[in-house]
Amino acid sequence: MGPKPPRGPETILRRVLPRDEFETISGDLEEGFHDIAMRAGRRAALWWLWRQVGSVAAARLLTLSQNVLDAGRRRSMMSGFKHDLRYALRALGKQPAFTTTVVLMLALGIGANIAIFSLIHAVLLKPLPFADPDRLMLVHMLAPQRDAPGELRPNVWSYPKYQVFRDQQQVFESVALFRPATWNLTGTGTPERLPGEFVEAAYFDVLRIEASAGRTFSLDETRVPPSAPLVVLGHGFWTRRFGADPNVIGRTVGLNAIPHTIVGVLPVGFRGLSGEAEIWVPLTTLPAEDLKEPHSHSYTLIARLKPDVAVEQAQSAAQHLGDVIDRQYPDTFSTRGSRWSATAVPLHGERTDPLIRRSILILFGAVAAVLLIVCINVANLSFARAMARQREVGIRLAVGASRLRVMRQLMTESLLLSCIGAVAGGF
Repeated sequence: MGPKPPRGPETILRRVLPRDEFETISGDLEEGFHDIAMRAGRRAALWWLWRQVGSVAAARLLTLSQNVLDAGRRRSMMSGFKHDLRYALRALGKQPAFTTTVVLMLALGIGANIAIFSLIHAVLLKPLPFADPDRLMLVHMLAPQRDAPGELRPNVWSYPKYQVFRDQQQVFESVALFRPATWNLTGTGTPERLPGEFVEAAYFDVLRIEASAGRTFSLDETRVPPSAPLVVLGHGFWTRRFGADPNVIGRTVGLNAIPHTIVGVLPVGFRGLSGEAEIWVPLTTLPAEDLKEPHSHSYTLIARLKPDVAVEQAQSAAQHLGDVIDRQYPDTFSTRGSRWSATAVPLHGERTDPLIRRSILILFGAVAAVLLIVCINVANLSFARAMARQREVGIRLAVGASRLRVMRQLMTESLLLSCIGAVAGGF
């Protein structure tokens, strides 16, 4: 067993180090003391030990001192900011006309931009409320323009043409038709007009929507007309009309005086691709003659891309099938030499009419210009106010305030005005 180190260094280390660090470092120093004492004697080991303890203690005290200085600086900065804020409030309060004018101008410019950007976000930027919305596409028929020979315009589908597309396409996981409609609700309380959609069973598969109660339609129920009169309820309508009764499945509700059996309820917030639907009815409950007429174009086609298919491939395949459909169902009323076709476009780009989208963007540009004008006017007013405060600034510099401190004070006043204007604009 080697010589033991004295108690003095251990006491010093215990006072300056945290417990976990003390246990580690003291063990290392004791081991080193033993080694040196065995090789060079106890005096050399003591000399080495005290030097190590002095280095450790000095480093620890330096760290503690730096932490104290940093905390003091933080407290000083926070105290300085509070002083600047109080001074800014007093300075702005002494000039109510300037303060009120600037706040109102900023509120006008910021409020207008907030309102328009909220509209842009809701209409153009907000993600669609469906699973993998970037894989959803609208497939349009392209019809000849009667007043512009050679040009094609987007058009809706007829059921026979859709059947050709559905049976021959290979680029989409699933495709489905839908059509907005309204029904007269009777037989359950106060009659009302209900917005909804005629859909195929695959409509819910395309959008990845599952019933929160009951089920949606099966393929057999929507493929062969006429199908049984069934209905799926929206969550809001189910809650409002039936009190969220879970036993509503299997009951009947009168739509246009025809009893429809309720088979399911959809999740909260789902209103269909029309954005306002409260009920969904099988497409094949429509009159058979409407579904057999190839030139009765009334339905929109929604599709979901396969994972390994690009948008360009889908557009090319849609165009090819459009030509196939045109040959199978030629339009004798089109301009001579004009032919129908088809195309596919991402759903997120089609959720707003191009004219509305352009109008919103133009309006956003206009209110952005208003905000720029507001900023220029506020800058001019602030510059004029700063010129009037030259004497005040000169006195502060003369009594010892640094240029940085004066700049910080002026920046605090500007920041305070901007925050008040932004809050006022938000309301």
